[in-house]
Amino acid sequence: MNMTATLALLIALPLASAPLKSRQTLLRGLGPKYEFHGDLARKIAQDSNRNDKYDRWEYYDERARLTKIELDTNNDGKVDMRCVVDAKGTPKGWPFPRAMVLKVGDDYKLVPQGIILWALRRYEPPPGRAEKLVDGKWTRTFTYRTSICLGGSPISGNEYGNVLVEYSDGRPKRVLVSGGRFHATYQETTYKDGLPVKRIAGRRKDRIAEVTTYRNGVTVKQERDTNGDGKIDERTLYTPKATPYRRVLRLENGKWLGTYVRKGKPYGFQGKRVRYDEHYRDGVLVKSETRVVATGQLVRSMIYRDNSFALEEVDRNLDGRIDYRVYHRKGVAEALEAGKWARDFVLKYDHARLTYRQGRLHRMEQNPDKAGVYAHLTVYVSPTETHEGERGRIHTWRYCDKKTRRLVREKRDTDGDGKADIEVDYVNLTIKKLAKKPWSGKRGSRPGSRQLVTIFNPVLPDLRPSSGHPCPPLA
Repeated sequence: MNMTATLALLIALPLASAPLKSRQTLLRGLGPKYEFHGDLARKIAQDSNRNDKYDRWEYYDERARLTKIELDTNNDGKVDMRCVVDAKGTPKGWPFPRAMVLKVGDDYKLVPQGIILWALRRYEPPPGRAEKLVDGKWTRTFTYRTSICLGGSPISGNEYGNVLVEYSDGRPKRVLVSGGRFHATYQETTYKDGLPVKRIAGRRKDRIAEVTTYRNGVTVKQERDTNGDGKIDERTLYTPKATPYRRVLRLENGKWLGTYVRKGKPYGFQGKRVRYDEHYRDGVLVKSETRVVATGQLVRSMIYRDNSFALEEVDRNLDGRIDYRVYHRKGVAEALEAGKWARDFVLKYDHARLTYRQGRLHRMEQNPDKAGVYAHLTVYVSPTETHEGERGRIHTWRYCDKKTRRLVREKRDTDGDGKADIEVDYVNLTIKKLAKKPWSGKRGSRPGSRQLVTIFNPVLPDLRPSSGHPCPPLA
C-alpha cells in the first residue's frame, strides 16, 4: 500500500483543485449535478474548490464506465483541461458494483463509482490521455500543478501538500507529491507509456521508506525501511501467476535471508502484553503467532499455505487452551464448548455477537446500546443471499453471484414497513419500484417514517467481521 495518492487523486477526487482552509469550507459550494439517462447518471458536474462554480465534469457510458473528465482549472467557466479514459470494464478484483444507489428528490437513482473508487484505493491514475489548453491551443505535453489533502483531524484540521504532474503526449511522465508537517509526505512516481515504472515514497526526500518497481504496470519488487533508520531492510518479490506469487526477504547482518522470524512490537490484549511474530521459510510466510510476552503463552496461531490462510487457532480467554479454530480453505469454524468441538456456537464481544451454524457465520449483531439492543443486524441466509437491518428489522436484501462473489441484485425497504420498495439490478444498472398492497387500516401495519437514503457502503465479513466484502462466505 502506497503512502499517499498520486495522479488518481487529481482526476478522481473532487477536492483536488484547491486546498480547503477549514471544516466550514466543506459545507460551502454547489452540490453535485446529475444528468440521468434512465436510472443511471451519465454526466456529473461538481464544484471542486467550493466557490459556487462548477469546474469538473465526468462522463460515463451505459455500463457506468468513466470515459472522459473535463476540468476548469482557472475558474473562468471554460474547460481548459480534459482526459479521455481508456479503461473498459471494472478492474479485476473489484468486488463492488459499478454504481451506488442515491436518493435524488423522491426517486432512487444509480450514480457511477467503480473506476473512481478503484483508482483511489490503488492510488493509480485511470489510463487515458490528457490535454491542456495553453495559449488557446490544446497540447498534450504540459505541467500541471495543484494541491491535495494529505490528512487531517477534527482538532488540527486538514493538511495539504503540493502536487506536480508532468505530461508527455497526454500520458503522465512524472508525478511528485510533497509537503505537510504532521502528515509529511514525499512521493515521486515515474511513468512510461502511461504505466508506472518506479515509485519512491517517504516522509522526506532524504528519508525514503519504500521503493516500488513495476513491469508493464504490475508490481514486481517492493523494498522497505521497516525500522526507520533510513536503510532498506526488507525486499518483497512478486511473480505473477506463480505459486507462491510473493516472497519476502529480510536483511540481517548484511545478508538477505529468506528463512527468519519477524518480531513485532508488544501491545495490550485483555490486560496483558502480547507480541505478534511472523515465521518465514524461503521467503514465504508459513506461520504467525501471538504470544504473551511475559510467559510465552500462545494466544493465536495462523498457518499459511501459498501466502493465504489455511488454519487459525485462538485462545479467546487466555486460559492456556485453544478454544476457537477456523479452517479457511473449507470455510468452516469451530469452538470448544463444554470440552467438545462444536460448529453451532455463539461468540460474544463488547461490540458484537456472532452466531455460527454448521461452522459458518449465520448472524452478526453489532453496536449494542445500554439496554443491550444491537443497532446493526446482518443475516447470512446462504452463500449468495444476505439480509441487513437495524434493531432487529430487516431493510435490505442482497443477492450475489456465487462464482465471482459480485453483488448482482438488491432489494430495499425505503419507508420502514418491513417490505421491499425498490429492486436494484447491478448487472443491467436499473432500479424497479415494487408494488405494495395498500394500507389495511389495522394497527401496526402503517408504513414507518424512516427513509433509507444512505449510499451503498457494504460492511459484510467473511468468517470474521474484518474483510469488508459485500457478499457472504462461499460454501
